[in-house]
Amino acid sequence: MVILTILLYEYTKDIRERLKEELNLLRREGINIDEDIVESKGKVVINYKLSPNIIDDDYIEYAENRLKCGMTNGLSQVILDKYEIPMAKRILEKEYFYFSFYELDSILSHYMNLGEQDVNEVSRRKLKSVIFKSMMEYLKESSFIDLGGFVRFRLKEFTNEVEYKMDRAIGDYLMEKEYNEFIKLLKYFVEIQEAKIDMVNIFMNSDGKYYIYDHNNRLISDEYLEELANEMTDKEIGYDDLLISSLITLAPNRIIIHPSHNITKKEIINTIEKVFSGKVEICSGCKICINIRNAIKE
Repeated sequence: MVILTILLYEYTKDIRERLKEELNLLRREGINIDEDIVESKGKVVINYKLSPNIIDDDYIEYAENRLKCGMTNGLSQVILDKYEIPMAKRILEKEYFYFSFYELDSILSHYMNLGEQDVNEVSRRKLKSVIFKSMMEYLKESSFIDLGGFVRFRLKEFTNEVEYKMDRAIGDYLMEKEYNEFIKLLKYFVEIQEAKIDMVNIFMNSDGKYYIYDHNNRLISDEYLEELANEMTDKEIGYDDLLISSLITLAPNRIIIHPSHNITKKEIINTIEKVFSGKVEICSGCKICINIRNAIKE
């Protein structure tokens, strides 16, 4: 008695192992289901059967529901692994053809590495959940599924999620591109600027405030920097902008950053390292740190 049929257009080792894993889980539960595989003309038909000796309708219904649930879980992962990236590529090529090949590759890389690892995993779990829900609803009314056709015609919500994720990836790419162009411009300003001081020490607190000292541990505060400090009253001017502006004005040959151990804003340090490439050192703790921090507290 056939209780589920799956039509595939490819039957690679990973697909075979994924479906076998679900079938073995059912067998360990005591649900004995036979698998009949027929390959013909590039297609693979898998029939899952119960023994014809089983006549208990309740058991048949239970076994069928468990099989559909298990195979839906396996096929959802197959779809996610096999179809997500090709679908993302098609969306890029169709909707964002005006980007260069280099940019398209970079955007796709952003898509595949969107956010931190844990954020990306949450995104993939959400996509799989969308597939699982749609397939279970479909199999309530049918015991046959053409996987390729199902993806093309039944997974609109999955497509929408991929498109939404792609929009985020493009946004991240454009922000990164703008940031890199900004860094390139700042590096140009630094290169053409004549150094006004040989070395500076930057002390950063966990609250985001900073203090700039010269090589003699004297607080740097000339008229220009004081004028910049007054601009902090403008909501668009923050400590990070002021620090970068101050350093470009001073154009030091050497920068030593003394960050607080619990500093939360790492971006400003990364920016300084990029703008003043080869001139930045990060202090891991020294006597100067202690002396300056004690002076700041007083």
